[in-house]
Amino acid sequence: MQRIRNCGVPYQGLPSADCDEKRRYVSFFSGHSSVAFTSAGLTCAHHQRLPLYGGGAADAAACGAMIAVALSTASFRVLADEHYMSDILVGSAVGFAAGYGLPTLLHYGWGNPGSNSRKTSVGPATVAVGAGPTPLGLSLSGTFH
Repeated sequence: MQRIRNCGVPYQGLPSADCDEKRRYVSFFSGHSSVAFTSAGLTCAHHQRLPLYGGGAADAAACGAMIAVALSTASFRVLADEHYMSDILVGSAVGFAAGYGLPTLLHYGWGNPGSNSRKTSVGPATVAVGAGPTPLGLSLSGTFH
């Protein structure tokens, strides 16, 4: 993250610390953009393969709206001078790849988007829950089959 607008400009008579620190040149991909595009990717993957809103335009609109929100989030991170454009692009790509790619690969398969290409049998659900002590307190775990 970098704030170069105030570099060298005193704020209320004080010198700017941003110009003297080594972190001035440190950058990392945007977590805000990554989370926003993960959400958009998940929404698009689910609405593309499941008629959650009845299919057609309503499901496409849900995907489009989430992409618009994610693009706004990424744009505001650059406008706020919190990230470089490269941080936003990498964060957005990582987020969308995780949000869209993982459910597509692991749940829906790469078949026809209109149908679930992996056939699974539906049967009674099994739930297993466990609890145990941890250094910070109690840990709960469970599986759903």
